[in-house]
Amino acid sequence: MEINREKAVLLGVSTRNIGQTLQLALSGTRFGYFVMNGKQYQVLGQFERPDRSSPVDLKSIAVRNNEGRMIQLDNLVTLKEESSPPQLFHYNRYMSATVSAGLVKGKTIGQGIAEMDRIAEHVLDDTFSTALTGNSQDFAESSSSLLFAFAPGTCAYLPCAGRPVRKFPRSADHYVHGSPGLVGSADFPLVF
Repeated sequence: MEINREKAVLLGVSTRNIGQTLQLALSGTRFGYFVMNGKQYQVLGQFERPDRSSPVDLKSIAVRNNEGRMIQLDNLVTLKEESSPPQLFHYNRYMSATVSAGLVKGKTIGQGIAEMDRIAEHVLDDTFSTALTGNSQDFAESSSSLLFAFAPGTCAYLPCAGRPVRKFPRSADHYVHGSPGLVGSADFPLVF
């Protein structure tokens, strides 16, 4: 609903009066309570359902102007039909949409994430970004972290699947170059 502000000013009706009239007629505002026969009832302000169920019913709503005359509301407003979501979701302070999917039998989470990335690259332009949550995020974080294998006298560095393995000839209780958070011994390795 859009208020024709120029016409409202010409007819002496404030936008505040239009808003209050619509609220009283259509919103079901609770004004208070009353007790009858030992039961408490709400006092709601709104038209009966048949008088407020279609846009044509605006013709029956009138608002008082600054001279005390009643002006029909359909002279002051125009209606447009639009669709909008009932709520807007946000993720990392951006408006977002959540795409959920289940895995086909025999497929892994990694394959599912790869397929979603492929679809996003094909469908979304550069103004969109994607992020993982839940189990997918846990999987991506754990698969991208470093995997260390310890054996007496050697330390293997396995960055992730598909990349070459580098072996370090030092004993496992020495500092491993490129991994400042790694300390350990052959008996009890510690990974940070």
